[in-house]
Amino acid sequence: MNAPVSLGAAWAELVSTALLGTDRRGAPGRPAPSAGADLLAPFARAIDPAGSLLDQVSAVHAARRAGARPAAVGPRLCPLTVWARVPCPTPAARRLGVVLAGRHGDLLPELLALLVHRGLAVPPEHLCALMDRTRAEPGLQALVVQAAGPVLPWLADALPQLGWSSPSVFVDGGRDIAALDVARREELWSHGSVTDRLALLRHLRAVEPADARARLVQTLGSERAEHRAVLLGALGQGLGPDDEPLLERALDDRSAVVRATAVGLLRRLDQSQWTDRMAARARAMVRVEPGVGDGVDRLDITLVAPLPAAWERDGIDAAAPRGVSIGVHALRQVFAATPLAAWTALADPPTLVAMASAHELGPVLIAAWAEAAASQRDARWARLLLEEAEIPALAAALDEEALSAAAARVARPEQLLTPFGLAVLGAAPRPWPQELAHAVTAAVVGAFIERRVGRHSAPLLRRMGRLLPPEQLEPIAEELSMLGLPPPLDGVRDELCDLLVFRAAMVRELAPAEAT
Repeated sequence: MNAPVSLGAAWAELVSTALLGTDRRGAPGRPAPSAGADLLAPFARAIDPAGSLLDQVSAVHAARRAGARPAAVGPRLCPLTVWARVPCPTPAARRLGVVLAGRHGDLLPELLALLVHRGLAVPPEHLCALMDRTRAEPGLQALVVQAAGPVLPWLADALPQLGWSSPSVFVDGGRDIAALDVARREELWSHGSVTDRLALLRHLRAVEPADARARLVQTLGSERAEHRAVLLGALGQGLGPDDEPLLERALDDRSAVVRATAVGLLRRLDQSQWTDRMAARARAMVRVEPGVGDGVDRLDITLVAPLPAAWERDGIDAAAPRGVSIGVHALRQVFAATPLAAWTALADPPTLVAMASAHELGPVLIAAWAEAAASQRDARWARLLLEEAEIPALAAALDEEALSAAAARVARPEQLLTPFGLAVLGAAPRPWPQELAHAVTAAVVGAFIERRVGRHSAPLLRRMGRLLPPEQLEPIAEELSMLGLPPPLDGVRDELCDLLVFRAAMVRELAPAEAT
């Protein structure tokens, strides 16, 4: 190639030649005089084409760098607000790096929560890795913001190529939104990003909930659908009866995500038009049929299908799972959303549960009432339903006495790793009494001795390892380590012990000084 070329074109030619090989393609020609006459000529050696190519690459690379102009100075970064937090201890910082690298990554939420609880600052060297992690696990965003503080939104603004944003209480380079004056708040509401406006809404919901609601009423209709859902969700803080009209209006929104957000918030109100409509539907679907002959009353249930449009407006899903009819699917949703107090007009709870257990749809009714008892935190209903079925959701509604009894019942090798057993262990009051601690330790060891666990049990064992109280971790690991187990059971045991010891050390490193 004898035609003059520019430095940029010469570089492209050299790269192409390197990729194809000097045997298949000759050396590029000289650059144009404006780019540096005869730059490549001294390096053209016919006896060593490969060496000649490398010399020419070095020369062109140096010439291109020598002619580069410095980039323009960008806008000044806003100052970072000082956050008075104690630095994270070095061992805990190293452990956070190990977790972010993939070892026991499921412990990250607990590790961040410990940092927040202790008021410790996230090590700066791990900030970008944490921001990357929240892309894959959006549920971690709020916890990461709490643990990292104002440096996180500041870093996101300084490095937009990270592509990270998350609702925060920090705006303006990390300043707490509560410290902004009225004029700046109004500017944020009018011209800020959805993240800034959500931060402002959350702040207002804590101090002036009516003002936050009024802002939403005025502007919600002009927002994009995904922004409407996010902003409407801010009503979850300090949710009350005064928010109901706005939520009712949102049920008619064009976006399914917005409607689902409104339904989720209406479900949390103790009493509303929405819960009244659900109760009315439930009462229309079931009645008590007096016993004839045997004198035993029975439930008479009427299923509804297809679903009326008003039902779908209230969030009742018409897409039933495979093998379940639309009517049964709708029945479960309506019963789960109905206030449990509404059933007293039909019969007292023990009678209702007894009649439901005798009905062919009994499992559906019991599961729906269990969901209602969990969401409404009704301990009486939870106790009654627990006598019929061990449903994991009930653990969240049981009182302390019932939870302790349930924990003692599931602390056996055959019960420990069941969904209900794990739910009870996670909800059991801390610290555990000695009897329960010994029983759970014996149950874990017994599950291995009796070969009730295997490679397939690894996810359940990891979940159990995350639920156990910290003071139980090392004693259980010590007991397990003394067992002589054949492969592959010994590998399953070793993985569980590694998790238990790792978690125990993590908690110890972040424990208050007086507790260590």
